[in-house]
Amino acid sequence: MITYTYLKNCPICDSSDCNLVINTKDDKLYNLNLLKESNSLFNKYVDVPLKVYQCQKCSFSYLNPRLSDESLNRLYHDLYQTDYYESRISNKEHQYSGYYKIIAKYLKKDAPALLDFGCSTGIFLGIAQKNGCKVMGIELSNKAAESAKSKFGGNRIINGSLNEFKNINEKFDVITFNNVLEHLDNPKTYLKIAADKLSQDGLIFIVVPNFNSLKRVIMKDKWSLLLHEHINYFSNSSMKYLIKQHGLQLIESGSINHEVLDTSIFSKVKNKQTPKKSAPGGQKDSLWKLAFLALITDLSGILFNQGNFSYYLIKKVP
Repeated sequence: MITYTYLKNCPICDSSDCNLVINTKDDKLYNLNLLKESNSLFNKYVDVPLKVYQCQKCSFSYLNPRLSDESLNRLYHDLYQTDYYESRISNKEHQYSGYYKIIAKYLKKDAPALLDFGCSTGIFLGIAQKNGCKVMGIELSNKAAESAKSKFGGNRIINGSLNEFKNINEKFDVITFNNVLEHLDNPKTYLKIAADKLSQDGLIFIVVPNFNSLKRVIMKDKWSLLLHEHINYFSNSSMKYLIKQHGLQLIESGSINHEVLDTSIFSKVKNKQTPKKSAPGGQKDSLWKLAFLALITDLSGILFNQGNFSYYLIKKVP
């Protein structure tokens, strides 16, 4: 049974002054054709509208209601198969190599200790290890964690989440959250734990969907990253608010465009069966228009440095 959590206040600043900014319940095109057939692993199992609220104090945005911790954990365990990750290795390796280059500019040790939270099958860990890092990973999915253990050893990969993160007794020079914080129920708790586990001059590297991306602003509730498993949506201002809460210092941030051409939406349109008696300008025509709008906004995001994802490199202040 899938259960939900309803929030009364903003999970970042605890303000009750939050406004509804996205509601998919009245959008039949989105619900029928994109929500159910998107890249989300959960959408076909969840039959509730996506409602996003934005805090007027810190500008953080979040799903409400959202899948409960229990439902999220069960779905991750059951649905995230190893081949889901492995099929994306070629894209992820290029993407993660770019992430590491950003981090490497600020490393002061020859063999830094690096922890990747949400390490999946260990693609980023492999890149870091090749560059001389001593690596460790935490992964919620059983199958993905087992795959990572086969590469790095059982003592370097922890199958778990918050409690296991708290119980690690090591200090790290780098802790990474690569496309992870948007999935976590209480991101400020994870960031606090990460800050406590950093060595002197340690770094935290974060990549999250950009709620203020040009694509999201233009496509609104048809944004490709509006998913049931994405329960948190950050903008630059809300991320800076979160960083400041923990006495951390932002040393570099920017836009990432590693999904420049979202070909998945085109394949959905191509494979969509059009009824024999469909009228001109019907459902499939609308999907083609939506697909080309996605393409235009992707390219515009590159031009104006407002891509679908943002990165943040954060330093521990002595």
